[in-house]
Amino acid sequence: MHFKKRQPKLWEALVPIVFLTLLLSLSVKVYKDHSLEGSNQIVLILSASVAAVIAIFTGTKWDEML
Repeated sequence: MHFKKRQPKLWEALVPIVFLTLLLSLSVKVYKDHSLEGSNQIVLILSASVAAVIAIFTGTKWDEML
């Protein structure tokens, strides 16, 4: 897939932040005091994956992300 490189729109830039906030809130609600253990790392990995997918759709190459 080749997409023309462009700046992300505001909503595209906010999606990973909102995703991270929602999942961290859900993690705290579900796991309460134990939310500081492994679940937060999974949330961070998932949020980074969402950000990477959006970056690919805005034309950023994988080498640039690394």
